[in-house]
Amino acid sequence: MTEQVAAVIVTYNRKNLLLRTLQAVIDQRSPVARVFIVDNASTDGTEDTIRDSGYLQTSVVQYVRLPSNLGGSGGFHAGVKMAYENGYEWIWIMDDDVSPDWDCLHQLLKYKMSGPVLVPLRVSETVNIDEFPALRYDLSSPFKRLIRDVSIYTDYVETGEYPETLEVEDLSFEGPLFHRSVIEKVGYPRKDFFIIGDDTEYALRIRKRSGSKIVLIPSARINRMINAKPNDTYNWKKYYELRNAAIIKLQYGENALVKASPIVLLTLKAFRQLVSGKHRLGNAQMVLFALFDSFRHHLPNRYMP
Repeated sequence: MTEQVAAVIVTYNRKNLLLRTLQAVIDQRSPVARVFIVDNASTDGTEDTIRDSGYLQTSVVQYVRLPSNLGGSGGFHAGVKMAYENGYEWIWIMDDDVSPDWDCLHQLLKYKMSGPVLVPLRVSETVNIDEFPALRYDLSSPFKRLIRDVSIYTDYVETGEYPETLEVEDLSFEGPLFHRSVIEKVGYPRKDFFIIGDDTEYALRIRKRSGSKIVLIPSARINRMINAKPNDTYNWKKYYELRNAAIIKLQYGENALVKASPIVLLTLKAFRQLVSGKHRLGNAQMVLFALFDSFRHHLPNRYMP
């Protein structure tokens, strides 16, 4: 397989994990032509680590340090843009906390005729149903808090029996492979989400604007080096989770009730925070910021790590 593939790795303050991700990408059975490391202005010595590692002595690895932390969404926007403008046919993107199997890219390319968006199966030591691809989104019911309706977990993950390919409706920015023709049609990932939901929005945009299928390739495996946990606490990430979910319903909701549902849901959530729990005023304010910013389509980076 000689397809021109560029990998994009977005990183922030995970220099040791980044080296493991980078080595796994370089060691692929089907080699990549270029690796773009997009550093979100890390403060842990990532730049020195990469320069001291010797990777930049090769023609394959290119390190790009952004002037400030733009979040995962800003990093993927910049990285996909670089790879696309450099003319690569396929663009393979991932975070800095995953490690693809040796033949992950080979397996994805093996099924390139299945569609222009190919997704590996994520493997983790812990089981979090929300981490598995959705077979269906539901943007027609205003009563659903989550738009993920049915995941592959029950039908496939529990049994361990997968078809060779499986059409899904979402993806995570942890190993999807995009043909440049899709990017020509729908553009780059949104840069203003900061974190959380940028991959969901991109999947919806791909399916609705280009009509392209998103195809899971179960034989292509990518391993999470940090186990994901549900974000149940009101830390800095919660603002982006709530705001971006509201934006997605506003933009892609299939009826007026779905588009308006964040008003009710977030108002109730703010009230609950106000009458119970710790940091009541701060948490309620965070929820209301998420509501107001989403409906004004004003997307500041109000909270930072």
